[in-house]
Amino acid sequence: MKLFAILVACAITSVASAGDFRVTDADDSTIDVHYTGGVDDYDIYGWESVVTYANGRVIYLTIDSPGGSAYGGLDLYWAMEAYPYLVTIAGGDFGAYSAAAIMWLAGDEKIIAERGGVYFHAAFCTWDP
Repeated sequence: MKLFAILVACAITSVASAGDFRVTDADDSTIDVHYTGGVDDYDIYGWESVVTYANGRVIYLTIDSPGGSAYGGLDLYWAMEAYPYLVTIAGGDFGAYSAAAIMWLAGDEKIIAERGGVYFHAAFCTWDP
Protein backbone atom coordinates (compact mmCIF):
# COMPACT_ATOMS: atom_id res chain seq x y z
CA MET A 1 0.00 0.00 0.00
CA LYS A 2 2.84 2.40 0.86
CA LEU A 3 4.50 1.69 -2.51
CA PHE A 4 1.21 2.46 -4.28
CA ALA A 5 0.89 5.76 -2.38
CA ILE A 6 4.45 6.68 -3.32
CA LEU A 7 3.83 5.91 -7.00
CA VAL A 8 0.62 7.97 -6.99
CA ALA A 9 2.40 10.88 -5.28
CA CYS A 10 5.22 10.73 -7.83
CA ALA A 11 2.76 10.72 -10.71
CA ILE A 12 0.83 13.68 -9.32
CA THR A 13 3.89 15.76 -8.55
CA SER A 14 5.59 14.99 -11.85
CA VAL A 15 3.16 17.40 -13.51
CA ALA A 16 3.38 19.94 -10.69
CA SER A 17 5.41 23.10 -10.79
CA ALA A 18 9.02 23.45 -9.74
CA GLY A 19 10.26 22.93 -6.22
CA ASP A 20 9.89 25.61 -3.60
CA PHE A 21 12.44 26.74 -1.00
CA ARG A 22 10.65 28.30 1.99
CA VAL A 23 12.36 29.80 5.00
CA THR A 24 10.41 28.53 8.01
CA ASP A 25 12.53 29.96 10.83
CA ALA A 26 15.64 32.06 11.31
CA ASP A 27 17.82 33.46 14.06
CA ASP A 28 21.28 35.05 14.24
CA SER A 29 23.18 31.83 13.53
CA THR A 30 20.81 29.49 11.64
CA ILE A 31 17.97 29.40 9.15
CA ASP A 32 15.50 26.57 8.60
CA VAL A 33 14.40 25.99 5.01
CA HIS A 34 11.81 23.50 3.72
CA TYR A 35 12.06 22.32 0.10
CA THR A 36 8.91 20.79 -1.41
CA GLY A 37 7.67 19.99 -4.90
CA GLY A 38 9.37 18.54 -7.95
CA VAL A 39 13.00 19.27 -8.77
CA ASP A 40 13.26 21.54 -11.79
CA ASP A 41 16.17 22.98 -13.77
CA TYR A 42 15.27 26.48 -12.52
CA ASP A 43 15.32 25.63 -8.81
CA ILE A 44 18.94 26.76 -8.71
CA TYR A 45 17.65 30.35 -8.58
CA GLY A 46 15.63 29.58 -5.46
CA TRP A 47 18.72 28.08 -3.82
CA GLU A 48 20.77 31.18 -4.72
CA SER A 49 18.14 33.33 -2.99
CA VAL A 50 18.36 31.15 0.13
CA VAL A 51 22.16 31.48 0.19
CA THR A 52 21.93 35.27 -0.17
CA TYR A 53 19.43 35.43 2.69
CA ALA A 54 21.50 33.05 4.83
CA ASN A 55 24.51 35.35 4.65
CA GLY A 56 26.91 32.81 6.18
CA ARG A 57 24.50 31.25 8.70
CA VAL A 58 24.02 27.49 9.05
CA ILE A 59 21.23 26.30 6.76
CA TYR A 60 19.05 23.40 7.94
CA LEU A 61 17.41 22.22 4.72
CA THR A 62 14.51 19.78 5.08
CA ILE A 63 13.72 18.07 1.78
CA ASP A 64 10.29 16.56 1.06
CA SER A 65 10.31 15.91 -2.66
CA PRO A 66 9.61 13.08 -5.10
CA GLY A 67 12.50 14.28 -7.28
CA GLY A 68 12.26 15.40 -10.87
CA SER A 69 14.93 16.60 -13.27
CA ALA A 70 18.25 14.77 -12.90
CA TYR A 71 19.96 17.78 -14.48
CA GLY A 72 18.30 20.13 -12.00
CA GLY A 73 19.23 17.84 -9.10
CA LEU A 74 22.87 17.76 -10.16
CA ASP A 75 22.99 21.55 -10.62
CA LEU A 76 21.53 21.96 -7.13
CA TYR A 77 23.96 19.41 -5.70
CA TRP A 78 27.00 21.33 -6.95
CA ALA A 79 25.66 24.69 -5.78
CA MET A 80 24.58 23.32 -2.40
CA GLU A 81 27.79 21.37 -1.87
CA ALA A 82 29.77 24.61 -2.26
CA TYR A 83 27.91 26.24 0.66
CA PRO A 84 30.07 25.70 3.76
CA TYR A 85 27.37 25.33 6.45
CA LEU A 86 24.62 23.02 5.21
CA VAL A 87 22.70 20.34 7.08
CA THR A 88 20.33 18.35 4.86
CA ILE A 89 17.37 16.47 6.30
CA ALA A 90 15.24 13.93 4.43
CA GLY A 91 11.88 15.04 5.76
CA GLY A 92 9.27 12.92 7.46
CA ASP A 93 6.41 14.17 5.26
CA PHE A 94 7.74 12.58 2.07
CA GLY A 95 11.51 12.20 2.12
CA ALA A 96 14.08 12.79 -0.60
CA TYR A 97 13.48 10.72 -3.72
CA SER A 98 15.36 10.57 -7.00
CA ALA A 99 16.86 13.98 -7.91
CA ALA A 100 16.00 15.24 -4.41
CA ALA A 101 18.18 12.44 -3.00
CA ILE A 102 21.07 13.94 -4.95
CA MET A 103 20.35 17.27 -3.23
CA TRP A 104 20.34 15.52 0.16
CA LEU A 105 23.87 14.25 -0.52
CA ALA A 106 25.20 17.83 -0.62
CA GLY A 107 24.89 18.38 3.14
CA ASP A 108 27.93 18.57 5.38
CA GLU A 109 25.74 16.66 7.80
CA LYS A 110 22.96 14.40 6.50
CA ILE A 111 19.97 13.42 8.61
CA ILE A 112 16.94 11.23 7.91
CA ALA A 113 13.90 12.30 9.91
CA GLU A 114 11.62 9.79 11.58
CA ARG A 115 9.33 8.38 8.83
CA GLY A 116 11.67 9.99 6.27
CA GLY A 117 13.68 8.23 3.61
CA VAL A 118 16.18 8.68 0.82
CA TYR A 119 15.52 6.79 -2.40
CA PHE A 120 17.85 6.51 -5.40
CA HIS A 121 17.44 5.08 -8.90
CA ALA A 122 19.26 5.33 -12.22
CA ALA A 123 18.68 8.69 -13.92
CA PHE A 124 16.39 8.84 -16.94
CA CYS A 125 18.43 11.19 -19.09
CA THR A 126 20.93 11.23 -21.91
CA TRP A 127 24.33 12.71 -21.33
CA ASP A 128 25.96 14.61 -24.17
CA PRO A 129 29.45 13.18 -24.74
